[in-house]
Amino acid sequence: DSILLRSKRANKVALKRLTTAQTLLKQNKEKPFYEEVSKAIWLYLSDKLSIPLSSLSRDSAQEALSKKNVPQPLQQKLERIVSECETALYAPMGGTKQMNNTYQEAIKAISELEETI
Repeated sequence: DSILLRSKRANKVALKRLTTAQTLLKQNKEKPFYEEVSKAIWLYLSDKLSIPLSSLSRDSAQEALSKKNVPQPLQQKLERIVSECETALYAPMGGTKQMNNTYQEAIKAISELEETI
């Protein structure tokens, strides 16, 4: 079953992207860092919630997370991380400290989701 397979590998793929993001963080490459974190979250959601990437949006993700009984604070955390990444891609953020916070939040959010779903 390809849906089950995608769901099972979602965490592995997300962690691989976050490892790449960590390398970019250490190199202080802000834009590529935020791109990787954003991709990690979106691809994870796509695989875990069985929503094709082409159909994935904030609304569809939120709806699917609600159906899976994901707590509202966790949904808000994911929304905040995605918004932060999008903002950082178009406007400079707070540097390495902010990047580190984003990285830590992304890891926590994915871990919490993994336990919840």
